[in-house]
Amino acid sequence: ACHLDGARSVQEVVRESGLQQDHVLICLQHLMHFGLVAVIDAITLASRYWLTPEFHVAFERTEVAREAVRYVTVGAREADDKLVEVVQGLYAGVDGWRQTLGQFQQANAAELQEHDISLRHFITFGLLQGFLERIDSSNQGLTEEESSELAALRSATIPRIK
Repeated sequence: ACHLDGARSVQEVVRESGLQQDHVLICLQHLMHFGLVAVIDAITLASRYWLTPEFHVAFERTEVAREAVRYVTVGAREADDKLVEVVQGLYAGVDGWRQTLGQFQQANAAELQEHDISLRHFITFGLLQGFLERIDSSNQGLTEEESSELAALRSATIPRIK
C-alpha cells in the first residue's frame, strides 16, 4: 500500500513494488471494486482540462479546501485562508479550451513554485474530487478562429437576443 500514493502510475507501482504487472493489476482491480482506489488517465503536459460545475461549490466545503492544500503541496504546507485562496485561484485559471497543461504550468510557474504546489498532485486532486475533467482528444481545444467566434457570440450576438 505504500506504493499507492495518489499520484503514481501503474507502471511506477509495478517498478517500485517489484511485483509482476499482472499481480499489481489484479490488486488494483480488487481495490477499485471495493471503491478504495480510483484510476485516472496519465497526466501529461499536452493534456487539457476544464472545470466542472462542481468547482463552484467544492471550496465552500472546509474539509475539501483544507485537504486540497495538503494534497497539492504533498504535505509541505498546512492550509490557511490565503493558501486556500491561492489554490482555488489556480484552479479557476484552468482553461483547457485555450491552453494545454504545459501552457498553464508556464503561465503559473512562479506561483506554483512559491507555494510548493506539485502540478501533478494539483491535477490529480481536481480529478478525484470531480471538479476537473480531462478534455479528450476528439474535442480538444478551440482553434483561434473558433475562440474568436465564441467570444463574439458571448459579447454581442447572445446579449442582443435576450
